[in-house]
Formats: sequence, C-alpha cells, structure tokens
Amino acid sequence: MRLLPFALPLVTLLACSGDSAKDDTGPAPACAVTLEETVPVDAATDAYYRGAVEFPLSDPDPLATVSASFAGTLTRSEDGTVLSYTPDAPLTPNTAYTATLESCAGSTEIAFTTSGLGTALADPAALIGRTWSFDLAAARLVSPEGMNLVLSSVPQQPLLIGVTAVDADTLDIIEGSSLVVDGEPLTQEYCFATTDLPGAEFAESPYFHLSAAAATVAVGGAPVTVSDLVITGTFSVDGTFIGGGTLSGILDTRNMGVLVGDEGNPSAACDLMVSAGIRCGDCPDGERYCLDLLADQITAPEVAGFTVTPVAGVDCEGCADGPPAEDAVCAE
Repeated sequence: MRLLPFALPLVTLLACSGDSAKDDTGPAPACAVTLEETVPVDAATDAYYRGAVEFPLSDPDPLATVSASFAGTLTRSEDGTVLSYTPDAPLTPNTAYTATLESCAGSTEIAFTTSGLGTALADPAALIGRTWSFDLAAARLVSPEGMNLVLSSVPQQPLLIGVTAVDADTLDIIEGSSLVVDGEPLTQEYCFATTDLPGAEFAESPYFHLSAAAATVAVGGAPVTVSDLVITGTFSVDGTFIGGGTLSGILDTRNMGVLVGDEGNPSAACDLMVSAGIRCGDCPDGERYCLDLLADQITAPEVAGFTVTPVAGVDCEGCADGPPAEDAVCAE
C-alpha cells in the first residue's frame, strides 16, 4: 500500500484584538527516497537460489517494506538504506520469482529467474582431486567498507580450494595459496603452507559450508592469517565452477607491512588504511591489528587439471621451483 504524506490543519485562535492568525501550513514535502540498482537486477536470469533480494535506497525509509512470491525474512542495514529479503528456504533452480518494494516513493516490483545452481550433482565423488580458485578481486567486498580501494593496489592471489574426500554429509577440503606470474596459468605458491580443512557441511549438496579456526592465505605475496574463517558456495552441476560464494573471517594485517614498503612494522597496514576510513580492531590475541572481512557474490572457476599439493611449512627448500620434496626442510 502506498503511503501518502499528509498534514493536519492548523488550528487557529483569535487574538483578543480580533486579528486572525495566519495559516502557515504548506504542501507536504515530496518523498526524496530513490531506489538504486537492485540485487538481482530486474529481469535477471542468473539469480542465486540462496541469495537475498536487496533494495538499496538513497535515504532511510523506516516504513518501507518488501513482499515476494516466496516466504522470506526482511532485514535492514545498520544505516537503514538497504533492505534485504532473504528466502526462508532455498529457492528452486531455473524458476521465476518476483519481489516488491513498498516505500514512500511508491511500489517497485522486480522479476527474476534463478540460475541452474542448486541442481543436484550427478556424482559428488567426481569432485575429489579437483581445485577451484576463490578470487576476492572479483567479489563484492561488503566489509570493511572501502577495503576494495586498498586491495586494488595489491597483487591479488586467489585462494585455492581442493576437495580431498566427500560423503553424503561432509567435504574434506585442502586450502592453498595461488601464484600468478606475468599472466601465466594459475599455479600454487609452494613456499606457503597449505591447510587441511576437514568436515565442511555438505548435507545440502551441492551447497557447502566450511568453517575453520584459522588458515593462512597469500595477500600480495605476504602470508596472512585469517581466523574464524567461513567459506560457503554451491558447486555447478558439472563441477566446473562454484557460484554464490562467500568468504568471511578476521584478517590479521601484521604481515602486510611488506606490501607498503615497511616490512617488519606490524602496524604499517593499519596506519595506511586509516586514510581510507578503515580502523583495525582486536585480533583473537587482543592486539589491534585485525579487520572483520566479508566478501560475497564470489564465482570460483575450476582450475582444470590441477590438484593442490600439501605443503607442511613455509619457505621450504626448493619451493620456488615447484612442489617441495617430501623430506624438504621447511619453517613451521
């Protein structure tokens, strides 16, 4: 229902002198709220079956609401400018839906169709031994706001995610860092340790949910620890990509000084980020060098024919030339 502004008539009183008070009411101000581009866009045919429908507004409208052709839950961003309507249950792949925003500016309906993501895998065991590339440079960086400007000047090294085992309820995953040199095909950074991440939830296959206490990733060539790591996504029916991916965790910036020419200074990255309005917070050990990281809308393509090699430590002998030998000396 459209909400129309209205004004109460001003009650006037006659003064003792007999003069009449002036009626200073005027027309009600027009609604200044405008709708920015929605997620998904109207007429989209590749909407993610587990994704929220987002209506970003130019200004907060506390009376705005959202309805849809599916049951969902409405939430608002902290500043009140983004309304998110999340399905209570995953939508059906390759199916048409609608969602409608009611605000002071009127009613806006978008129509969209979900992609094929969510279609059951013919053979989940076929994922074993394959690898996918999670590239934050191609993701939407939700938090911290402004972090994308900082990372844009840093060489990006996608996270390598490999499946080592699968059953009806869980995936076992190995995580490694990637290395890209002068546009050559993606390969593994063998001088950085890999992390075994067993027990990812897979009961809602092809969707998975991975959580880990900590993992090491490469940021511009520097090994960086991410605590409380969570990675989610959905395998395509043929396993050639992961869609709807998210990555979140607590990013420890203490090793990132090398990226700004101040190696050895644990506060160098935090000091630089202040200029972008980003302030570091507490790490798990209580030191203030960390950032809460959240990236979504990640599409992770398969690295065809590549399998992540386990590496026990960092700076192994011969690591720059390829996988270290099993008896190589590595720093832990």
